[in-house]
Amino acid sequence: MYHRAKDLFKEFKFIFLQLTADSRVRLHVPENILVTFGERLKDLLGFVQKTFTHGDYKSEYPLELRAGITEIYVYCDIVSESLVGDSSASILKIIPVGNENSDQIVKYSLFTVPLYFRVKKQFFDVIEIQMRTSSGTPLKFISESINDDDRNSLFGSKKKKIEDLGALKQTLPEQ
Repeated sequence: MYHRAKDLFKEFKFIFLQLTADSRVRLHVPENILVTFGERLKDLLGFVQKTFTHGDYKSEYPLELRAGITEIYVYCDIVSESLVGDSSASILKIIPVGNENSDQIVKYSLFTVPLYFRVKKQFFDVIEIQMRTSSGTPLKFISESINDDDRNSLFGSKKKKIEDLGALKQTLPEQ
């Protein structure tokens, strides 16, 4: 998922894309170039047509970087299933996505009230976390570069992780 239009636009070669003041996309196609966008990319950029020949174009609709994603579903393999809509899943949290004007989807979300879940495993070496859209599509991240300050604030240090497992231990059923 791209956070800014310029990050998306720099991926294109041979054509020029620009964001206008009304959040629409301006497209310039040079001579001897034929551009065909896939259905999802066409919709994301706000165009009605898929194929463009030499010339200048402006999208009919605003750029939609979120691509219709309104929340992120966070799943974990050690959490017992709970009801989500009309089915059950091992879900930790549903996080609302920021609006189009924010630079990041979720920035430093503070969860002041601890969340407790039943766990389905007493012993584990690895905890698998999955993030998906409301339709179940896995989220794809563009950049893998996270500086150390952000990494610690997002994921915590190893010591913090081990302390947090104590809260999980408290939720284990008595045997």
